Amino acid sequence: MGSLFLLSKFESKHGTGSVAESSYSLKIGINAQIVDGFVGNIDHDEFRNNVESVVQELRNNYLDSIVGRATNENIVTYILWQIYKICPKTIVFAELVQNEKFGVMASSEEIDLSSYESELYYKLGASNLIRNNYNDAEKYFDKAQSLTINSLRVFIGKGRCLFKSKRYKSCEEHFLKGIDLFPESSEIYRNLGNAYLEQNNLTEAIKHLKHSVNLTPRSAIALNNLGYAYLLKTQYNDALKCQNVAIEIDSKMWEAYLDRAESNKMLGNDLLAEKDVLLGKRLKEKYGVFPWEWLKLSSSTGKKD
Repeated sequence: MGSLFLLSKFESKHGTGSVAESSYSLKIGINAQIVDGFVGNIDHDEFRNNVESVVQELRNNYLDSIVGRATNENIVTYILWQIYKICPKTIVFAELVQNEKFGVMASSEEIDLSSYESELYYKLGASNLIRNNYNDAEKYFDKAQSLTINSLRVFIGKGRCLFKSKRYKSCEEHFLKGIDLFPESSEIYRNLGNAYLEQNNLTEAIKHLKHSVNLTPRSAIALNNLGYAYLLKTQYNDALKCQNVAIEIDSKMWEAYLDRAESNKMLGNDLLAEKDVLLGKRLKEKYGVFPWEWLKLSSSTGKKD
């Protein structure tokens, strides 16, 4: 068994909230039997050219449009996959260091690269969705769906594209199909309820959001969405109950405070409403929406999302 590896460097842009530029050092190689004087019977020049073509794709490009969210783990996995396609009968390994500080090591022994293509399309869909490129995101989710069977997160990603691009009727129809495919998914019912909310069908919205809460009673997101539906239907006490529990579960959910402020205002509790408005605004400035979007694409962080 022998090892053949190359060293390379490249600079690229990355980031969603703000775009930054980083330098990367890469060590990429293969482990295989030495045959006729070559590791894996692979010509060194051919291997170098193949590696350079992969690096060239990344060099000076926007990484989030190539690998999804441009974490070092996603970048190194993408590189492994590209080399693995060229050298499928070898063990591919890589080490990536960003800005001479943060490093990641991985190999094809640790990652199922055979199913990576569908994972890549999902990540690209998620990355485009976060950046509000809904048409591109939808195309990538469709590609991911074509390579997988009934993937919940891909299905929800596609539905969120429809929702974010304000195709609410199509979103409704999409998630109605989801009930048959994923009958125990709280997120399917929650997203369906949100689609009804945008169409001002409050009765159906409440029905499906209640089902979502029944499936996941400790979901602050589902509770807050249900509370918002009650608020729109002027059932302020019911709204307040949901918002109180949502805040009890997640004290950082700024949307719940702002919605509870509205409920308290409608019930004549002006001092409580003012307190919630101030707290909700402070939490929004501190936490915002973006981090939660990345932690779980299919979870929204408050009403109507």
